[in-house]
Amino acid sequence: MSNNLKFYIGIDLGLRGAVVVLDSNSNIRYKMVMPLRADNTPDVKKIYAVIRHFEKMGSVHVILERFAGFHGQSKKSVASLERQGGKIYGIVELMDIPYTASLPKNWQKVICGDTKQYDKVSWVKTGNKDDDGKDIKKKVVKKDTKKIALVTVNRLFPKEKWLATAKSRVAHDGMVDACLLALYGIRKGL
Repeated sequence: MSNNLKFYIGIDLGLRGAVVVLDSNSNIRYKMVMPLRADNTPDVKKIYAVIRHFEKMGSVHVILERFAGFHGQSKKSVASLERQGGKIYGIVELMDIPYTASLPKNWQKVICGDTKQYDKVSWVKTGNKDDDGKDIKKKVVKKDTKKIALVTVNRLFPKEKWLATAKSRVAHDGMVDACLLALYGIRKGL
C-alpha cells in the first residue's frame, strides 16, 4: 500500500444512491450507481469490493450521507432506508475503515455555499381570512437541493457526465450527491 495516495469514497444511501471515489486531488477515480441485488436491496458485496480495491491502493476515508427523514415520509420508507444504510455502515465498520456520516444540510453548506438564488418561493393559504374575506397567504421558501447539487457539481467538474447509463438523459441524483460527499471529505481534511 502506498501511503501517499488517499481516496475519498462518497456513498449516497438508498436505492437511487451511488458510490463515487475521488483522490486527494479531487480527481474522479470511480463512480457507479447503487448496485442492487435481485430483491432490490443494495449489493453490499459490490460496495465492499470497491472499498477494498481502493484500500489496496492507498488510504481510504468513506463519507456517508447520514439519513435524515423528512416530513411526510412513510414509516415503511424510513425503515427501508435505515436497513439499507445499516448494511453499508456495517461493512465500513467491519473493514475498520475511517468514515464520516454527514447530514445533507451540513455537507451542502460546505460544498454548495450560498444557495438563495435556487430557493423555491410559493404562497400557501393559511386557512384564515382578512377583514375583506380574502384568504390570508403566507410565504413558504423551499430549497431545491437537487438542483443546487447539480449546478455545483457541474461547476466543479464541467467535463463530467452524471448519467446512470449511456442511454440516460438526466443526471443521476445519487451520483451527484455521492461525488459531493467525497468532495466534502477532501474539503474538511478528513
